Amino acid sequence: MTLIDSNAWLGHYPFRAVRHNTPDGLLRLMDRHGIARAVVSSLHSVFYADAHSGNEELAQWVRPHRDRLIPCATLNPTFPGFERDLQQCHEEWGMLGLRLFPAHHRFSLASPQCVEVVQAATLRKMHVAIPMRLEDRRQQHWMDATAEVRLTEIAALSRACPETNLLVLEAIGVEDSAFVQDPAMRDARVSFEFSRMATVLQRTIPTLLDRLGPRRLAFGTGAPLKIPGPAVLKLQLLDAPAEVKAQLAGGNMERLLQT
Repeated sequence: MTLIDSNAWLGHYPFRAVRHNTPDGLLRLMDRHGIARAVVSSLHSVFYADAHSGNEELAQWVRPHRDRLIPCATLNPTFPGFERDLQQCHEEWGMLGLRLFPAHHRFSLASPQCVEVVQAATLRKMHVAIPMRLEDRRQQHWMDATAEVRLTEIAALSRACPETNLLVLEAIGVEDSAFVQDPAMRDARVSFEFSRMATVLQRTIPTLLDRLGPRRLAFGTGAPLKIPGPAVLKLQLLDAPAEVKAQLAGGNMERLLQT
């Protein structure tokens, strides 16, 4: 079973010290937990005025480690020139996905600019990842006033861009969302990273496997903002056939990276 982390980061975080946030540090953390590859974005891109400056740093950081670290761009669709920046991320730096931060970058997922950048990424066969959060609100710094992205917003974006492969990072509450409750959304091209979900207690992951099927869930850790161990343990404890666990561990993310 090959582990591919769909939710990893490089760079400094402005509200607390983070260890293992360099390429070498992250790779050591991955080795400790048996993670073969990781999709990584720049934390700097979330907080820079020009997110693309962080993409440039990211491209340099991962260049010696492309066999294990897969770069994922971050763009603010309200910032001028995102079309040129997306082209450079994809064509020059080989980035295979795009992450969006509507709460941090202060735009709506329903805005024309957001729909435009999502459609542009889709034409390039890049998946689009949307983290519901970076930090647990119970430990947020007082200057960090960002709210979690709502699943209703992501569902609306999926309806507006039905050909886009969306990946919800730090997903929670999916079992009560339109993705499960609305029959029209059951086959939406939206997958969910499960590091915030439960295998044993609330049994969220088994419930979603039953209701959505194994193609819609992806392993991720949130490293190095979070330690990878709990996410790895959730997958190990999951009562599911080996082929299903292999899909969740890396097969589904591999498919998103190839489309």
